[in-house]
Amino acid sequence: MEQIKYAEMNAVNPRMDRYAEIRVNENAVSDDAPSVLRFPDDSFSEEQKRLIPKLGEEFILPESLNGVCSATAAGDIRSVLFHGPAGTGKTISCKLVCRTIGLPIMETINCTENIDEFVLGKYLPQDDRIVFKESCVTKAIREGGAVVFEEINFAKPQYLAFLNSLLDDNGFVRLDNGELVRRHRNFRFFATMNMGYFGTRELNQALFNRFNAVVEVAALSDEAIVRMLTTRVPRCATLVNKMLGVYHKIKRRIESEELDLVISPRNLENWARLAEYEGYVGAAEKTIIPIAKCDRTMEDTIRGIMMLYNWKE
Repeated sequence: MEQIKYAEMNAVNPRMDRYAEIRVNENAVSDDAPSVLRFPDDSFSEEQKRLIPKLGEEFILPESLNGVCSATAAGDIRSVLFHGPAGTGKTISCKLVCRTIGLPIMETINCTENIDEFVLGKYLPQDDRIVFKESCVTKAIREGGAVVFEEINFAKPQYLAFLNSLLDDNGFVRLDNGELVRRHRNFRFFATMNMGYFGTRELNQALFNRFNAVVEVAALSDEAIVRMLTTRVPRCATLVNKMLGVYHKIKRRIESEELDLVISPRNLENWARLAEYEGYVGAAEKTIIPIAKCDRTMEDTIRGIMMLYNWKE
């Protein structure tokens, strides 16, 4: 039998050194982070300040976003892309960042509905003339503040072409009336997207590369979901753990069968709100069962999961 050859210590030491470096880096990550920077008070007008997001107490900024907040306020980050599954709070993350650093959100665009070739403004009749009216997006570019593009990868690429120049180092946009608008020093751009969902497109690589930071928003923890539900719909507190049980069982079934379906904490909130009027079993027919998208087998599966619990309060 061949003898086992033991590694010489001079071959092991480099590995030990690398592990030591990893421990040092891990400790550095866990060190107390400096306080989050904010925009100076005189950065925005009183009118703009009224558009700084106000959120309920159930929304807490994750510590992992502290650096993004400070870099955004300092101007080292001008554009951030949040991506992740539906219902994980991508838009809320944008609002949390803006609330934390005192940045008003001047416009939110849902790219599945609102974005078109007139996103920067268009010509409209006024009295006996045709005049160019700039959009809220253009106003934010000109005067500062944030713009949020939700579900950006639903938009047609030709309607996003202006972002290439806007997000460049010397950012600007050119309007249909020929005017060139330079990006204000306090302008920030946020976008959200779901990756790999039906109807979405891959984001153009040139545009993707122009984001200063790309943040993956993980699924909400059970603790965060419970906090959200019990804060918004306090009456569901006695049954919230059963709701979570249904949520996780449905989610596991979707993942195990690789179904093109989504259940999110938003569905749970709708369920809890309607349950105050129809009870949890009746309300589920209108808020939870529909996630099956008329797949009768999956509908029956969800009903079976519901029957595993007693829904009497």
